[in-house]
Amino acid sequence: MSEAVLGSIRYVNKNESTDPCEKGFILHYAAPPGFPQNNFSIESYKGIKIHNLRTANLAWDEHGPKIASINSNGMAPEKFDDDDWIEKVYLPELHRSICKALGGKDVTVFDWMLRKRAVSFPQRNVGEKNEDQPQPSLSAHIDYTTGELDGRVDRYFGKERERLSNRRYQVINVWKPLEGPCRDFPMAYCDPKSVDREKDLYMVDEVFPTVANEVFQVHYNPKHKWYWVRDQLDSEITIFQAYDTEKAQELAVPYCSFDLGAAGSAPETIHSISPSRIVPSSFHLMDVDSGAGDFGKAHLAGWIPTPPNSAPLFDPLSISAAALQRLLASGKITSVQILNEYYRQILSYNGYLKAIYKLAPGAIARAEQLDALRRNGTFLGPLHGIPVLLKDNIGTDSSFEMDTTAGTMALVGSFAVRNAPIVDRDEGTASPVER
Repeated sequence: MSEAVLGSIRYVNKNESTDPCEKGFILHYAAPPGFPQNNFSIESYKGIKIHNLRTANLAWDEHGPKIASINSNGMAPEKFDDDDWIEKVYLPELHRSICKALGGKDVTVFDWMLRKRAVSFPQRNVGEKNEDQPQPSLSAHIDYTTGELDGRVDRYFGKERERLSNRRYQVINVWKPLEGPCRDFPMAYCDPKSVDREKDLYMVDEVFPTVANEVFQVHYNPKHKWYWVRDQLDSEITIFQAYDTEKAQELAVPYCSFDLGAAGSAPETIHSISPSRIVPSSFHLMDVDSGAGDFGKAHLAGWIPTPPNSAPLFDPLSISAAALQRLLASGKITSVQILNEYYRQILSYNGYLKAIYKLAPGAIARAEQLDALRRNGTFLGPLHGIPVLLKDNIGTDSSFEMDTTAGTMALVGSFAVRNAPIVDRDEGTASPVER
């Protein structure tokens, strides 16, 4: 049982044409014409030695991964097709297992993902079983940067963050196969002690239609030492670290699925469920496979995006406010549609440019009100229904739900006592929707 296996691990490579100072990005939707889908590539490295974690005697508080047991009675693979069952049965049982394994006082699950391998994976043929399901992640990565996690803690705990900041907590990932023993694209974990964090980690924005996540992809290093849980059972979970308030990301574990080749198995069902959690100390934040929202990223909750591959209604780079007003007056477009066009433009480029910090949560509702007024014959002026972009040193009060930071982390969460005069002047007719 102690022998290592040889497998293929996929690592990131920066494109030669990419500016050395340019941040990595990948769009998880069709890129706009003339814009690249990403600015890096993934290369498979074969013959990587992957050791048996069961016999490695790695300490949790020094190396990051840990094997623990879970009561899997009644957890047939088909049960995991029911989201309600996962929330009501599986996650509470997982909560108990993690608290027992780590000695945590509490656990907060903030995300989970079910992955089901398509039969032809790593290809996906249209119409085959599991073709539309999340697939095993084959590139070595860490789900979060410190900034990403900081944004998540703000999002999930809000006013409770101050209470949390006075306690030690860890952010962890958990992975479990739906069936065992697992040899069908099992998970591999890299010992964080073998990672050169300055040279090996490449910060990347993963841009989706409604959110942008900041993660680390991993460069190849022959010094990396990889492990797997040989023949992991469905009654076993693997816990691995992403962050610790006492050690930051010193023990954050790069991970990915890997192909065992002829030694692997290929069941029709798949694969795994992985939640993300916070565990306080202890307190653990846990991710069941995921990763969003730090300073410099648009917070997009409540927005209704235009499908990214649909034809634009106008050119947002060249159209004037007067031209938009003429379209509105003719009934060819609505204020909501205008917002969504600018929203799409932001999603297409903000992961790379980092120009927009926040989108006003109430902007769509305000646009709908302005559309209703126009339909009823009320016209408020030349900016009626036109989106407004505010520089981040222009004060807005808390009713807009947009803090005024002037571009500094020290002012995140800071709201002006009252609106700047220009905001009050424009707000009656327009929507201050972005900053």
